[in-house]
Amino acid sequence: CADTVKQCVALLAPQADAKGIRIVTAGPEDVPPVLADRDRLAQILVNLIDNAVKYTPKGGKVTVAARRVEKSKGQIVDSADSEERDAATLVDKSTTRPVDMVELSVTDTGIGIPERDLPRLTERFYRVDKARSREMGGTGLGLAIVKHLVAAHNGTLAIESKLGEGTQVRICLQAATVPPSPPA
Repeated sequence: CADTVKQCVALLAPQADAKGIRIVTAGPEDVPPVLADRDRLAQILVNLIDNAVKYTPKGGKVTVAARRVEKSKGQIVDSADSEERDAATLVDKSTTRPVDMVELSVTDTGIGIPERDLPRLTERFYRVDKARSREMGGTGLGLAIVKHLVAAHNGTLAIESKLGEGTQVRICLQAATVPPSPPA
């Protein structure tokens, strides 16, 4: 997961540099890998980071973060965000124990998205501002693809935005767990 994030950030750094935008990564180093196809995860991240860079003005910042979360009893244990405490329960049915999750987020200080457009963002060919999207090369497919790839990995997608302040896109995917090694 961390390697994929680094590769995606490196891929889009020249585009961000050309616009005078800083891309930073954040999160603890012990974030576990996720149960995801590496290429599809990269496709998700490139899409999200590219959108953040496109819609962030010169001098802005894009933050790509990862953190471990545990979903259990309707709460995300490692979260200080009260909205996330209401998340749905996700339990490993084979053991009825909580499932470790990894939340990846892309947050920008960009132009933001009007609240009325948020529910439709993941629809195919939907563009908030058709003229500006065409200028920037947008097709209106990016977030629809992200939504389907996240769903294919049994993950969740959340988008929050404030007009004039920026946007945050969060995806939550199941962490890969390594079976304990037998005692030596």
